[in-house]
Amino acid sequence: MITNLRVGMALQEDDDAMLKRAMQSAKESDMAILVVGHNKDSEGEGGDRPDMDLPGRSNELVSAVCAANPNTVVVVQAASATTMPWVDQARALVLSWYQGQDNGYALARVLLRACNFSGKTPITFPKNLADHGSSTWFPGEAANDHTMIGEGV
Repeated sequence: MITNLRVGMALQEDDDAMLKRAMQSAKESDMAILVVGHNKDSEGEGGDRPDMDLPGRSNELVSAVCAANPNTVVVVQAASATTMPWVDQARALVLSWYQGQDNGYALARVLLRACNFSGKTPITFPKNLADHGSSTWFPGEAANDHTMIGEGV
């Protein structure tokens, strides 16, 4: 049963202060649900990402929240593979892709077990870049829009 839900947005807040608040919130909760991922600024058609990491300090945030609360569910919103060095720390992992305008409703239904979401991913999400088959050639020269593909057929 959900007893309270808080949604908000902070502008111009210090990253370290937000990280500390997230850790404190996680410590004070029975469980934590952390939604991380990409948006139109860090992922999209017509360009390459410079690496396979989540943007900014997202990996640090996930590790810190998982350390503060062992019952952390990490929801990753992305349209392509991302490294997840923290995956062994998370209690559960949900790959939600991008759900569109019903994002919140769809995610709530999945997390509250109102529907079965036992789909299969069509791509590999590596723990670290070295675990990915194309790590030798990634990221190539993303800044110059040039990549050598050497994996073979």
